[in-house]
Amino acid sequence: MVALDWKWLFIYPELGVASVNQLAFPVGTPVDFKITSDSVMNSFFIPQLGSQIYAMAGMQTQLHLIADHAGDYAGISANYSGKGFSDMKFRALAVTPAQFDAWIEKVKASPRRLDMNAYNSVAQPSEKEPVGYFSSVDSRLFNNIIARYNNGNVLDLQNSNCRTKG
Repeated sequence: MVALDWKWLFIYPELGVASVNQLAFPVGTPVDFKITSDSVMNSFFIPQLGSQIYAMAGMQTQLHLIADHAGDYAGISANYSGKGFSDMKFRALAVTPAQFDAWIEKVKASPRRLDMNAYNSVAQPSEKEPVGYFSSVDSRLFNNIIARYNNGNVLDLQNSNCRTKG
């Protein structure tokens, strides 16, 4: 997920799709978010699911959550980030597996594709951004966004281990 001025971009890397200001996931399924910002520091928050974490440019934070009950939950930015901050809202849809599959098919039906060129347009500041869908996403997009702030480098935490000598 990427915090932008003043909207949220949700990337589903395993499914190759993305959405703006709407997040969907199956009820009872653990969700592992990788979070960054392509602007000022922000704060991702879904109050009813008890999650809040910062999004910072050039960095990746992680959040794990699970919704035990179906619902349409309000998500917000909990950190002042400029004039569009008060409308930096999104919907988190916790749905049945069948409803999630239908949502993914709806997203895949979008004619919009998200490569770096399209992303640069999406990343422009905008207020009260409506929900939007992208049927395909450049698989390197998330890492490219982080790399913008790190001389083109990204630390991959997926295989990081902390070991002591035994």
